[in-house]
Amino acid sequence: MASGSARARRPAFIRQARAEDLPALHDVDEAVFGELAYPLFVLRQFVDVHQRHFLVVDADPPLLGYVLAAHPASSSEAWLLGLGVHPDFRKYGYGRALMDRCLDRLSSDGASSVRLTVKPDNVAAINLYESAGFKKTQFDPSYYGDGEGRYAMVASLMDEQTRRVGVSP
Repeated sequence: MASGSARARRPAFIRQARAEDLPALHDVDEAVFGELAYPLFVLRQFVDVHQRHFLVVDADPPLLGYVLAAHPASSSEAWLLGLGVHPDFRKYGYGRALMDRCLDRLSSDGASSVRLTVKPDNVAAINLYESAGFKKTQFDPSYYGDGEGRYAMVASLMDEQTRRVGVSP
């Protein structure tokens, strides 16, 4: 996707995902999650269903990453379903900015806690989540099937220190 010059930090902003983002969203998702990436039709449905909690970091172009959360209206618990930044644009704070903005929205919308799952060997993601107040609650060795174990993590949004309101990349 990127050459050496594209590796530099880009001016970017966070906004809601739109249908016209689908090809770029799918590219980022595949670059981050490989064979576990969401199919394009599922991303399309997520754009419709999870509008307020499906955010992208846009460098006009390209899309550098996304965060996706689900918050059922009848629940105080939300789920972080995906957070990914294209490998060529990691370590610039885009993932943290996406996560913080999403956690802020979830809190504003009445969520008091957020759950997620993460691969046990994804140390960078675990460190990011723990720095935002997430704590490991259990390990399921076959969460996504044989050989696809995940840690479950949870964060309370009731503690102001778990969120950073208004952060921009």
